[in-house]
Amino acid sequence: EEKRAREQARFKLIFDTVPVGIAFNTIHADGSVSRNINDAHLRICGLTRDQHNEPEIYRQITHPDDRELQNPFMEQVRAGLIKQFSVEKRYVHRDGRIVWVNFSYQRETYPDGAIEELTTLVDITERRQSEEHYREIFNATGEAIFIHNPATGKVDDVNQRAVEMFGAPRHALLNGNPDAFSEGV
Repeated sequence: EEKRAREQARFKLIFDTVPVGIAFNTIHADGSVSRNINDAHLRICGLTRDQHNEPEIYRQITHPDDRELQNPFMEQVRAGLIKQFSVEKRYVHRDGRIVWVNFSYQRETYPDGAIEELTTLVDITERRQSEEHYREIFNATGEAIFIHNPATGKVDDVNQRAVEMFGAPRHALLNGNPDAFSEGV
C-alpha cells in the first residue's frame, strides 16, 4: 500500500509540475466522465478550471483559421483507423495573444466500452515566432538564397529573390537539381 501511495505521489508530482499541458479524460462504460487537467494546460490555453468544463470551450478558443484542422483526424479516430495524432495549431489566449501549440491526442477504447483520452499541449509560440522572423529576413534580402540538403541532393528552400531571379515557380526550384540553376543565370 505504501509503494502504491508513493507511485501515485510521484505521478501527481510529474502531472502537476511538467511544463507540458496534460488533460486526461475517462468516459466510463456507464457514461460517467472523469476529467483531470494540469495547471500547465490551463495556463497555455488561458483558461480557468471552471472554463475548462464548459462545452465547446476548446473550439471557441481555437484560432478561427485552425478550427477545422483536427476534424479529419478525429473522424479517423472515431472510425478506429488511428488511435493518435498531432497537429500544430493556435489558440487565442484570454489576454488576446496567439499561442501556438503542438497538440497531441490519443484515445484508447476498452472492451467494456470505456474510453480514455489523453491530450498534451506543448507551447511552441517562441519557436514559431523565431521561424517567422527568419522567414522575413530570408525573403527581405536582395540576394538569391538556396538551402541545399546534401543528404538528398535537393533544395529544401529558396527565398523570393531566387524565384524572381530564375523566373521559375518556387515549387519548381524546390524540386530541381541545384546544378541546373546555373543555366538560368
